[in-house]
Amino acid sequence: MNAIALCLMVLYMSAGICADAQEAPISVKSPDVTINFGLPDRLQDNSEGGKYLQTGALLAAEDDLVKAAGDGRLLFIQDNRRLSGGFPHAIGNFTAIAHSDGFVSLYSANAFMPDSKAMTAIRKNDTIGSIARAANALYSYYILHVYDGASRLWVNPAFFIRDLVDDAAPTIEEVSLLRQGHAIIAENLRKGTQNIAQGDYTLAVRVTDPAYARGSISGIFRLKAVFDGKVVSDRKFDSARITEKGLVFLDLEAPSSTLTDENGRILLGRQFVPRGMHTLEFSVYDYAGNSRSFIWKFTAE
Repeated sequence: MNAIALCLMVLYMSAGICADAQEAPISVKSPDVTINFGLPDRLQDNSEGGKYLQTGALLAAEDDLVKAAGDGRLLFIQDNRRLSGGFPHAIGNFTAIAHSDGFVSLYSANAFMPDSKAMTAIRKNDTIGSIARAANALYSYYILHVYDGASRLWVNPAFFIRDLVDDAAPTIEEVSLLRQGHAIIAENLRKGTQNIAQGDYTLAVRVTDPAYARGSISGIFRLKAVFDGKVVSDRKFDSARITEKGLVFLDLEAPSSTLTDENGRILLGRQFVPRGMHTLEFSVYDYAGNSRSFIWKFTAE
């Protein structure tokens, strides 16, 4: 997404977006929402690109129409059908709108058909395009990204979605300590503790925010680890900072592909484990505030 960010930054700065105050904030309402911010982008060919973390949200388009999230000005339209040579853009067709509060909203999908007749000045809820619905599908879907041009951040779209209902707690699929290519997976033992070797480890977790009937997926938002009563990691998927090396999530290293491994674990940083008995408590929260925790007791020798 860095190439798109660079394009938006140039257009944003040349348009002088910061001049006026925003009367109405960016906000979206959708009957079906899946927040994918911070999730690996799983590509069909399982290439390295499939490890980069996403910055968008998948939204259902009511009546197959995509509406503007707020008042603003048309910044850019990418229509693959009009590209010379027919070479498609990585995220498909998209429309970008600059808002006077400094944000840019970007709407995309392979089946998205931008409204080429859209005027420069756009009002909230104006139709800016349509989506071709798949056969027998309940809804058509598009991806929403939100870019903060002033801070050079991709912002979690969950902040801008109204009436986001999610009553299902996240699932902790795995908590592990990684060392030299070997994973020590936490076990919830009824008696005794696990034994590991003293040394430096990488804390790794695999978590999901499950789907459920009549609700949206607000997405994994906060990851917290407490080691022997001390908070060693408390990180949020609130935004992704743009750097020369790529996107920075969770205030960890760029590019974002370094934050996950081939088993879908999120890598939360290094932790030295000395000899003795230890307790590691890991908690995960979704954007709606639902949470789940896991306590791991082990002994280092």
